[in-house]
Amino acid sequence: MSERILIVGATGQLGLALRRQLDLDQRSAVALGPHDLDLTAFDVGDRIAGLEPTAVINAAAWTDVRAAEQATNRQLVWEVNCHGPRRLAECCAELGVPLVHVSTDYVFDGQADQPYKEDAPTGPLQAYGMSKLDGEREVLRVYPESLIARTSTVYGDRPEGPPHYVDAILAQAREHGALEVVRPPVSSPSYTVDIAAGLIHLLDAQARGVVHVVNDGAASRLELAAEAVRLAGFDFEVGERAAPPDDLERPDYSVLDTSRYRELTGRSMRPWQDALRDYVCGLDG
Repeated sequence: MSERILIVGATGQLGLALRRQLDLDQRSAVALGPHDLDLTAFDVGDRIAGLEPTAVINAAAWTDVRAAEQATNRQLVWEVNCHGPRRLAECCAELGVPLVHVSTDYVFDGQADQPYKEDAPTGPLQAYGMSKLDGEREVLRVYPESLIARTSTVYGDRPEGPPHYVDAILAQAREHGALEVVRPPVSSPSYTVDIAAGLIHLLDAQARGVVHVVNDGAASRLELAAEAVRLAGFDFEVGERAAPPDDLERPDYSVLDTSRYRELTGRSMRPWQDALRDYVCGLDG
């Protein structure tokens, strides 16, 4: 059978990067956005099976962390982040094709003082992280051969939706000529271009289980903002402000260890500073 990689969530920022990477590699891909495939529909498995994939990469997710806390959204959040992925896993298990399911550093509680390994205890602090952890567990329960790829603080070309952190910071810098941000949390900022390449390398390595796929190193939100502003050529220093008392609870520290990725692929993820430079310097204006 000829290769046919299905990208679920293909209109998001990671989905776009996956489409570009597979096109660059001259590999056959089918891009499925939310209008092409309703991940919450009960017939999602039949739709996938009808496309005869040789692999499926699920980059679809509910990622609005604050809105996920609203009681009116809870059912849909779990449908998109847990039950939909489970249906994909059931279908891939029946077809006998690889499934790559993208997850998040928000499955951790942020109490660590060193990068989290894949088998570290989890403990999400908010509905988004809980729904993603439930999704991980359900995918592996019904299809243990699946690959769960956790990532963190994702940025890249965004074809739709609200701006990610880096774009929001640069927009504020352009508008105000000055900027103050909170220092925490500390995480692993990751460029969609590098995540996409990493997922494909893992797919080719027939990786299974949980793997962390992030750019190397750690940065606080303040450090990330300051570096983005510097790379964009602004001549002011980013100031620090206190977090609002009613701010949504997030893990204070969610840096991810990538040693398993290196073992599986024989490759290293590049430092976050190098990836950010490529992104910021490639922006128009």
